[in-house]
Amino acid sequence: MKKLTLIIAILLLGQVSGETIVVDQSGAGDYTTIQIGLNNTVTNDTVLVRPGTYIEGISFPSNRKIYLIGSGADVTIIYYISETVYLRSESVLSGFTIESTTGIAINATDGPVATIKNCIIKGGSSKYAVEASSVNFFNNVISHSSYGLKTSGSNTKVQNSIFRGVTYGVSNTGSTITVENNIFENTNYAIQQSNSANYILSIYNCFSADSQNNFTGGAVAGIGDLQNTDPKFDDITKSYLLNSDSPTRDAGNPAATYNDGDGSRNDMGVYGGPNSWGTGPVITDLSISPTTINQGGTITIEATAKKK
Repeated sequence: MKKLTLIIAILLLGQVSGETIVVDQSGAGDYTTIQIGLNNTVTNDTVLVRPGTYIEGISFPSNRKIYLIGSGADVTIIYYISETVYLRSESVLSGFTIESTTGIAINATDGPVATIKNCIIKGGSSKYAVEASSVNFFNNVISHSSYGLKTSGSNTKVQNSIFRGVTYGVSNTGSTITVENNIFENTNYAIQQSNSANYILSIYNCFSADSQNNFTGGAVAGIGDLQNTDPKFDDITKSYLLNSDSPTRDAGNPAATYNDGDGSRNDMGVYGGPNSWGTGPVITDLSISPTTINQGGTITIEATAKKK
């Protein structure tokens, strides 16, 4: 472990919007459970969750945009027997492993477009891991669930994610959605279009050779899709990193807006694009002081990191 201290002077047009609430099981934060932290928010607040396994089902407050940020999917786990997370409004959920033993891991069917990113998600038996209306689904892993992501909204974007060992990867029951820069590995049906009134735009995705049926219900392959292709993971059980000779490197959408952090063309999977998991140290502890400042003020950020 190495302690890193960073002093940042921030010039603002106004006061910082929203406060940071810290959840820590050990009692070193503001609250010891995630739900109590969420209950004590107002819109635009951030709930920062320190490492631990949190055995609770949580529900976001209605009509509030909240940022719920874990310390990384490898160290911050939310685990529950039934529905694990009820995600509302335009809130953001990032940096967790989320698992339900019998129910939906994430329910995002209520209200405007929510964002789920940088998470590992596992749904219960015979359930979708994620059910959503419109959702931004960026750089997530859905693994070994009965079903993957079911969406009904026209504003859904599914980017740079991995669907592994699921019956249906992405199932669309609503209007047109875009699915791009993803990797589907060992899926029964990677992409399902529920009826002819709906349409899934599949572009720049990789479908592994052990997937049974890449498309069903009228969904079809699009530009840049790699079918029956081994993505060549370095270690699929741990890191989801790609080998140097992976055909999915620099094979995602070539538009600059999807570029990797180093400015190169998008890599398919969770290490590609602007929401990449990254390959540097993992932050395991973070404190910010003060949580609100006036224009021209200074904040101190202290973080503890470990190498991956």
